[in-house]
Amino acid sequence: MEAYRYLTKISDKGTITILDKPSLFGQEVELIIIPKEKQAKSKKKSAEQFLEKWSGFLSIEDPEKEKADYLEEKYK
Repeated sequence: MEAYRYLTKISDKGTITILDKPSLFGQEVELIIIPKEKQAKSKKKSAEQFLEKWSGFLSIEDPEKEKADYLEEKYK
């Protein structure tokens, strides 16, 4: 038995159209409907908003000092 997967939309009249498989026409088939979850539309952010949010996130003034402080704290 072959299985086919289609991503489609149910029309306002409640019909589903399946294209490209004439071999299925006139046959009884099993249909499983899994509604897709609506995804919230993400708002586009300007470059300025992005930089304001993330600036300084990965900045380390002196990586060697940070490393030394970490090791000193770890091996007290």
